Amino acid sequence: MASRLNGSRRKRIQRELDLKEIRRRWREDSVHDFDEYVGRELARIDVVEHECWRAWRENIGERTVTRKDSNGSFTKTTKITEKHAGNVAYLNGVLRCVDRRARLLGLYASPRRKHFAPDGKPTAIAFISKEDWDAL
Repeated sequence: MASRLNGSRRKRIQRELDLKEIRRRWREDSVHDFDEYVGRELARIDVVEHECWRAWRENIGERTVTRKDSNGSFTKTTKITEKHAGNVAYLNGVLRCVDRRARLLGLYASPRRKHFAPDGKPTAIAFISKEDWDAL
């Protein structure tokens, strides 16, 4: 009976060790995959931001507006040259890219988190510890 208990205990310990190894590999793989994903998304955001800046720069300058007014047999053509500061929609696109990049990098604090210790001193945003992760 003692050998039977030792055998089941060994199997349980082996399962726990296997689970720890599985968790360790999963963490390594998921961190790698997550970093790769973040890198791809940052690259996409960079392309969009670059295009917004390019479009905004191309939109700056003078613009000629031609207006034709007809009054029976007489047509009057008026050309007006205006200085154009650029379409603000392109700058809004840049701002959205900056915002998405900051969110992806975790630069915004979560409104649900407390950022002050009980003594009133600011604290750093904490992530789960390795020991807590292993205990999951």
